[in-house]
Amino acid sequence: MSPSGGTNLDTKTATREDDLIAASSTGCDTLVELLLNEGIDVNVKRGLYGNALQAAAQAGHTNTVRILLARGADVNAIGGEYGNALQAASQCGFVETSRVLLDWGADVTARGRGDYGDALQGASEGGFEELIRLLLAHGADVNARGGLHHTALQAAAAEGHTEIVLLLLERGANINAEGGMYGTALFGAIFQEREETAAILMCRGARLETLVKTALQVAASEGHVDMLRLLIVNGANINAQKGVLGTALQAASRKGHGDIVTILLENGAEIDSQSGFHGTALQAAAQWGHEEVVETLIMAGADVNAQGGYFGDALQGASYGGYIKIIKTLLNNGANVNSIGGEFGSALQAASYCGHLKTIGVMISHGANIDARGGSNDITALQAAVKMATSRL
Repeated sequence: MSPSGGTNLDTKTATREDDLIAASSTGCDTLVELLLNEGIDVNVKRGLYGNALQAAAQAGHTNTVRILLARGADVNAIGGEYGNALQAASQCGFVETSRVLLDWGADVTARGRGDYGDALQGASEGGFEELIRLLLAHGADVNARGGLHHTALQAAAAEGHTEIVLLLLERGANINAEGGMYGTALFGAIFQEREETAAILMCRGARLETLVKTALQVAASEGHVDMLRLLIVNGANINAQKGVLGTALQAASRKGHGDIVTILLENGAEIDSQSGFHGTALQAAAQWGHEEVVETLIMAGADVNAQGGYFGDALQGASYGGYIKIIKTLLNNGANVNSIGGEFGSALQAASYCGHLKTIGVMISHGANIDARGGSNDITALQAAVKMATSRL
């Protein structure tokens, strides 16, 4: 008996099964044949690739794939890193290997595992045009959904494979399908700065907004200047309000993209437009400590006392983060130190809750009312400080 309680024969068999997977992944056909002749199960499920067929397919060993199939390998076996052999071959761009698998009955619509929903999506992400045409010819669904990119079109767009995008559109891909990590194919192209691809998608009718965000927000948030200008030229609504980001100006302010903020203001962005988590662009910049953006917005006429958003106003947002320079800039430009609202009630309460002693000192020196109550818990600054200290015990 082996130490694990099994027989030495069991251990030897398990080792030989591992050898079959390894031999298949390296295309060692002689060893593959030898192991199969010993009686090792061609469909044994083991390791990263799930089975011998997938191991051979992911490496493009076409002849090995033929041997395994001829010896009874299940062409549609599920498991492993890729989900199935066709997914493995397609994602890695092996046309002939994929062709053999399809000839043996591989299900072209089978769902994969990991980042890709199916073989077509994996091939599209890689930009493998010949392989994509092969999959489509065998009935691949151009609008199948699933995986990281949700659709083959989004996968191709995010990688900037313009010719693949055009091919998929010609075959009926839904240009505005929503889902996946980017939301739409256009948003994927914008996020990854694929300017040519984005331009083509817009020319073909891609929508600039979804229910939860806008293309302009994506470009603004990521700081993509050229993409932002392209969207403006193509008629993007500069003041559209969607989701937690609010407006493109808020999205840019939150990330501290001063150049984007300037471009948006020059093109008619409403500086005090209220929406989203931050309420205003000034609050977004103040909360995240972007001094230059705060100064730019104030110089452009932002209302330092505008109410709205999670923190109520810009001063409370800056106080929560303990950004002394921004706090002083806001106060020097007329911010109301005793303004009531937002999650913490006042700027002093926000600073007290977070334990920012220097911020508390600045607030008190500017006349903050230490007895004022407010916020979601309706407490004073002292009570907020006690609550903070207690929570850290």
